[in-house]
Amino acid sequence: MVDYDHVRNSGIRLVGVSAGYGSGPRILDNLSLTLPRFGVFRLTGANGVGKSTLLDVCSGYLPVSSGRVEVAGSDPRTAEGKERRRVVRAHPALFPAMTVRDHLTVAARASRTPVEALARRAEQLGLNDWLDYEVAALSTGTAAKVWWLLCTPGRFEVALIDEPFGALDAPSSAIVASEINEFGARGLVLLVTHTMPAGLTVSGEIRLGMGVVSTTKALEV
Repeated sequence: MVDYDHVRNSGIRLVGVSAGYGSGPRILDNLSLTLPRFGVFRLTGANGVGKSTLLDVCSGYLPVSSGRVEVAGSDPRTAEGKERRRVVRAHPALFPAMTVRDHLTVAARASRTPVEALARRAEQLGLNDWLDYEVAALSTGTAAKVWWLLCTPGRFEVALIDEPFGALDAPSSAIVASEINEFGARGLVLLVTHTMPAGLTVSGEIRLGMGVVSTTKALEV
């Protein structure tokens, strides 16, 4: 019997999903997974098992060859689905000739968010001295901070986050970890990370491998 209340209250729901890239082999094969509306869930597994692929499927970037994907109750490929989710991919894709301020303005307009809200977050991350610099002049760590802000503006229900800490120093990692905790308090976060910075609270883990194993014990480092 289907637990309809559970389905209705899910943040992410995959049913029989298979997916791969181009003409290559399937990376995800008949995967079913349901995650709740709230919490931070860490996605783990060996390299190449499909962690980033699963994020691409949930974001709507990668079409599935079979099965169904719902994110916050919507198809992630639709306008409604895109509005409800945010995606932070592992490698920044910024515009080299645009300034940091330009990126914040674009993100604010696209998400219908006051630019002042993003400016406050930028200040916390130490970006005030870089606002009028073109992205091409930034260090890898500073560019990663801009990418984080560009990808997570405004209000949303689901965040799909791939390796956000790799290029960040410890103070910036702590700030991003705190924001991830906040996102998980008001929605669902599906997180891929090899680094667990101090203060990051995880509601559970999903391990990709021969199957999917989830835990519900909260973990705080």
